[in-house]
Amino acid sequence: MLAMAFNTSRAGNATGLMRSLCSLMPISITLVSCSSSHAAAAAAGTSSSGGSSRGFALKARGGASEEEASTPVCSPRDSGTNKHSFRSMGHPAVPDALRLKQVVVICRHGDRAPVSSSLGKILDDGPDSVKLWNSKLPPQEELDRWNEAFPPRVLGDSLGQTIEEIASAEGPWGQLTSRGAEELRLVGEGLRGVLEAGGDEGVGGEGSLFPAGLEAEKSAIFVRCTRLKRTHQSAQNMLEGLGLRDGVDLYVRPPERETLWPSKRNRRKQDRLIARAIAESTFPGQAELKTKTAEMVGVPEDDVKWTTVREVLSCYEAHGVALPAGAISSGLVEGVVDYTGWMWGRWFEQREMTRLSLGPFLAELLTLVGARGHETGVPEAGMPSTPKLAIFSGHDSTLVPILTALKIYDDVWPPYASYITLDVAEEEQGGGRLVRVVFNGREAVLPGAKGPWVPLLELQERRAGRCHAHCRGCHRQRLG
Repeated sequence: MLAMAFNTSRAGNATGLMRSLCSLMPISITLVSCSSSHAAAAAAGTSSSGGSSRGFALKARGGASEEEASTPVCSPRDSGTNKHSFRSMGHPAVPDALRLKQVVVICRHGDRAPVSSSLGKILDDGPDSVKLWNSKLPPQEELDRWNEAFPPRVLGDSLGQTIEEIASAEGPWGQLTSRGAEELRLVGEGLRGVLEAGGDEGVGGEGSLFPAGLEAEKSAIFVRCTRLKRTHQSAQNMLEGLGLRDGVDLYVRPPERETLWPSKRNRRKQDRLIARAIAESTFPGQAELKTKTAEMVGVPEDDVKWTTVREVLSCYEAHGVALPAGAISSGLVEGVVDYTGWMWGRWFEQREMTRLSLGPFLAELLTLVGARGHETGVPEAGMPSTPKLAIFSGHDSTLVPILTALKIYDDVWPPYASYITLDVAEEEQGGGRLVRVVFNGREAVLPGAKGPWVPLLELQERRAGRCHAHCRGCHRQRLG
C-alpha cells in the first residue's frame, strides 16, 4: 500500500499534501468534502457513525489481515485473465459520511491488435497476420452503432479539420479488439455502482452523485480522447457500461494541441533525462536479455526498440497466438515486458521528466477541479462548467507518468483497460474536501497518509502559479 501521509490536526502537513497533489493531479478524481468530526474516519475509509459504505463495490473480507485488505479489488492475475489485461470487478465504495461531488477518470484503452505490423526477422505484415487481427476486431455494424450513440467531435479550433482527418487507423494495426471493448464495459459497470449509489435508497436518490441516474444527467458528463480510434471505442464502451444509451459526445483535439500524450516539446532534454536514468540503473539479467532479444529480432543490441518489441510480443501472447518464428519462449516475453515496465519507471520517477511530458495535462486537471490561484486555462468547448464525471481516454504513456509521480507505480506495465480515479467528496453537513486515489479498483494510500482519504485543501497560489508557468513552456506539441 502506498500513502501520502496526512495528519488532520496539522495544517502544515495538509499544505505539503496539497503541494504534492497539485503536481500529481492527472488522475481520476472523486472530490469529497468532510467535516473535522468525520475526517479521521474518512481518512481510514470508514464511517464515523459506524454505518456501512455507500455503493455495491467489492469490499475487503471480514477479518482479513492488513496485508490481505490492501490487495487490489481486482488484478489481472487474480481475476483469471491474462496478465496483459485488467478486468474490473467493481470500484471501492464511499463511506456513508461522505458524498461524492466529482469523479475524474483517466483510463488506458482496452486490448488491441499490435501497433507495429512487423518486427525484425520474426514477423512481417503478410496476409496471414492481417487476417488474424482482422478476426479479432468488432464487426463494422458495432463500430457504426458506437459512433452514432457517442460521436467523436473535433474540439476547439480545428482549422477546418474533420474527425476523419484527425483520427488515424490503417488496417487492423493498433485497433481495439472485441475483448478490449468488453474490458471497458466492465470498468464502466464497476464505476456505475458508486456513481449512482444512494445509500439506503439504493441506486439513485439524494445521496447519489447522479440522483436521477446517469442517463438523466448525461449533460454533466465530459469525455475526451486522443485522436486514435481505440481510445474513442474504449470510451464508448465505458459509457455503455455506465448504462448510457446515447447522447454523450467524445471530444478529440487536433494533434498539435494534444496533451493526453507525452509532449514532444523539449525532446532533447527528455532524451538526456532518459539516457541518465538508464545509465544510473541496472535491471537484473539485463545483459543477457539484451543479447537474446537482439538475436531474436535480428538487430544490434543498441538498436532494439524495446517498447515496440514489448507491444508486439504482448499482443500475440495475450491472444495465445504463436509468432511465425515459433521459437520465442514465454520466459523471454516476460523478461521483455518486465524490463520495459522497469525502464519506464526509471524514466518517469524523475519529476522533471513527468513535468515535461504531461505538464499541460496537469494544468488542465487543476482547472477542471477548480484550483484557485493562477488560472491554468478555461473550460473546453463542450465541457460542462463543472462536470460531475470527466473521462479521459488515453494510453499507457498517459498513466505511467502519473503513477510514478504518485509513487504508486510498481514497475509493472499498466495492463489494457487500466484506470485511475480521483474521487472527491463532501460531508453531508459541510466541511473541507477529501480526495482519494483509486488505481484498478484499489484505494491507494499515498506516502505518509494513514488512510486512502486525505484533505483536499485550497491549492496554493504559489504552487499553481509555478505549475502554470512551467506548462506554458511545453504547451505546443504533437502526437508521436
